[in-house]
Amino acid sequence: MESTKIVWHDPNIFGEENYRYIREHLSPLQYKTFTTVTEAVQFLSSTTEKWILVTSGTSGEELVKQVHNFPSVIGIIIFCNNYAYHKQWSSAFKKVKRVEISNFGNVLQEARKIWDQLVTYNALFMTQKGKIEYDQIINALEINTVGTPSSQIACDSFSHRAYYHMESELEMSFLQICKLSLKNQAIPRSDVLNELKSFAITDENKARVEEMFGLYPNDLLRSFVHIYTSDLVFRRLNECYAANDYSRVMNITAACLLELKSRPELMLQNQTVLYRGVNISEKDLEKLTVGQRGFWPAFTSASTRGDVARRSYFQATVVFEIHLLASEPHPHIFAQPMSDYVSEQEVLLLPYFPLVITNIRKADNVTVITVDQDPTHPSLAFNSQTLINYWRSRIETEVMMPIDEICDNIRNKAIIIIDLPAYFKKNLALDHSVMPFTKDFEKIIRITYKKHENEIHKLNDSVSGSLIEYLVIMKNDIENSIVSYIKKNIEIVFDQYFEKIKDNIIKMMGYEVITTFSVPSAMVRELITKIMRLAEMGHFSTIPEVRQNFYEESKGETESSIYLKIFIKETIKAVEGGIGRNKEEIKKKNEEIKNELYRQLGILKSKLHQSLENVLL
Repeated sequence: MESTKIVWHDPNIFGEENYRYIREHLSPLQYKTFTTVTEAVQFLSSTTEKWILVTSGTSGEELVKQVHNFPSVIGIIIFCNNYAYHKQWSSAFKKVKRVEISNFGNVLQEARKIWDQLVTYNALFMTQKGKIEYDQIINALEINTVGTPSSQIACDSFSHRAYYHMESELEMSFLQICKLSLKNQAIPRSDVLNELKSFAITDENKARVEEMFGLYPNDLLRSFVHIYTSDLVFRRLNECYAANDYSRVMNITAACLLELKSRPELMLQNQTVLYRGVNISEKDLEKLTVGQRGFWPAFTSASTRGDVARRSYFQATVVFEIHLLASEPHPHIFAQPMSDYVSEQEVLLLPYFPLVITNIRKADNVTVITVDQDPTHPSLAFNSQTLINYWRSRIETEVMMPIDEICDNIRNKAIIIIDLPAYFKKNLALDHSVMPFTKDFEKIIRITYKKHENEIHKLNDSVSGSLIEYLVIMKNDIENSIVSYIKKNIEIVFDQYFEKIKDNIIKMMGYEVITTFSVPSAMVRELITKIMRLAEMGHFSTIPEVRQNFYEESKGETESSIYLKIFIKETIKAVEGGIGRNKEEIKKKNEEIKNELYRQLGILKSKLHQSLENVLL
């Protein structure tokens, strides 16, 4: 049990009872605790290790929805007080293994069970090829071994399902990662080799992979195809695509795309029909209907010859007749020249081939299912206008619209900041900060990002160079270039007029009052209101009356230098806006600041939009 890894999310994790659980039960284990959903999501989305999630509190439902499909989460246990409620909603999530209401020992017992299943699976997989994948650990494909084919060309054993439905988390994140990986630079051979070796379990197989990879030192794609068709890595490699574990196949995917983009002759030139034989049960076959859309998530083996898909050693009950789009074919490798099985005319479709079923019929004791490359869904086809339009739409809705919202909030808040008299009339809560607008400003940025933070994380769980990093850069640009600019320039404006008005403030308020008494926030608000009203009317001569009222109301209060600083600074800021002289100069300076703010916001938006298009398109 020493290796069991538990993540415990509970807003009250530091409570006395929880602390006892941790001390008595978790201390011998590997564990991490989190009090917020955001912290737990960030950790589970970035780790490459496997963890069991224990969640408590009302926010557990939100957390489960966000992390359920993360490959790092192998099981979930809900530790709660409301069994009926949590049992009802959690039944839709198959990784939730137990809802426990009282006994923390039962939680650990279930965690041990989940972890032991993982250990058992790893042991089986390392010693015996083709064992059933533990689908309670990762939400992946099951492996259904059919016969002993001499190759995996037209009917490989990795065919648990005929196809996958278009689940947004899968389709979107994979396309995202592939496009971000497709840089205009070569992928180092060593990076591809290391990824391939990671799927060869034994040292002997790793050595074989390295030896085979070295046979074609000047042809990266041929090296990959040679190893893929050898049955050394293809099952475990394809599981990564099915389980969303893209970080382990980044270089392989990018290398294949780059090679095909630079060597289009490696794709079929005149033929757009392929054939794939699979063994599908009658029960699964009944679920397939004409018009259904979906995709194949992994590398998919097929042939240009229909008779190959029907060969007896494949034991195929279904033959897929696959029609590629002639104008924008999904990327594929015509592997026949590189394969040891030349007669089988092998073709490898790259992962996430989008399809639509157009016909189902019986022929020669098999079911023939015609599938077309779905023209309504973006594939990885090179220079695809559908894909370009798709990404532009996503950039606009998921990135630029939130950025516009940020900019609008910044502009609106900046106007309030710049016109302080209006700010004080609208919001007189001065007790939380010496610079209240600063916290307001930063809060707007945090809230705006929170609105689309989950979607950003969903686009990419843990892969570097992703959209989330671009948005972090953008956030830093806004905070550093805009917030600091505003702070700096507003401070300059205040400093310019401080010397002009400080004597008036002391005269109006009375030096002895300011240096003797504290200023409670409620009284500050009331006093500022009076000052603003009098300043607007131009009745500065009546300030002694205000001073006297303030003096009387302040008697008996405890001294506080913090409140005094707030009072002096905020009063100076408020009154300077009401002083008649220099108003034109103030107005002019304010306009300059606003114009510069708008200009910088425009530059940032333009730069962000162009950067995203350059990377994604």
